Amino acid sequence: MWRRLCRHSSESWEAVGALARHVVLKAPDKADYRAVATEAAVALMSQLPIMNQHQFVLFAARLARTAKVSLLHPKLAISFNLHV
Repeated sequence: MWRRLCRHSSESWEAVGALARHVVLKAPDKADYRAVATEAAVALMSQLPIMNQHQFVLFAARLARTAKVSLLHPKLAISFNLHV
């Protein structure tokens, strides 16, 4: 469905990618909330073109190397084959 709506708009894809990053960053520091945020981010990213998915993977990899590593839910790392 998303692909039909935004097929020709790279700005729309970038906005969806930004929303996925925002969801991951703003999730409360509780495991249940992070799990829901992770599932939402993965669902959003699965609908995006491969280039936008790649940008999100780079973001997640950088996030995993910061002090905010607790924000990166393990399920997100597994979804994108990241080594945290």
